[in-house]
Amino acid sequence: MLALFVAAAVPSALPTWPVIDRIEHRITLPHGAKPLVTYARHYAMSAPDTVTAIYIVPEPIHVVRPDECEEMTADFGSRPCDPADVARSNREAVQAAARAAKPGERRRYRRVDDMPYVSDGGCTQINVRYRPSTGAFLYVGCNGRG
Repeated sequence: MLALFVAAAVPSALPTWPVIDRIEHRITLPHGAKPLVTYARHYAMSAPDTVTAIYIVPEPIHVVRPDECEEMTADFGSRPCDPADVARSNREAVQAAARAAKPGERRRYRRVDDMPYVSDGGCTQINVRYRPSTGAFLYVGCNGRG
């Protein structure tokens, strides 16, 4: 019986699409937020009756120029990037953008820890907690000051 209790305490189910639809139809975004369609929207069950959502405005790809690039050296100093460093950095940025959710895209996760997030970010990230059984929003807010 204890094993059943422990398993129930750790959510692994995905939030259902009807619950996500309900959240998106009922949510009022905080002051300073962009329109909902601007955000890539990520959802996970953080407790058996709680959906945690993270809405993020995807960043455009930033192409690095040689004059704005430095590589860290083994002695924790830095040196200017060479052409191979710049090419690698730009290739990695394009690959990361290809994996990232696009504006309006919705993704579900089995664990909150697997969702992307922004450190601080202001209203480029909206944090949401919602209780499906009551239809109540437990929290909706921007992520820091930006």
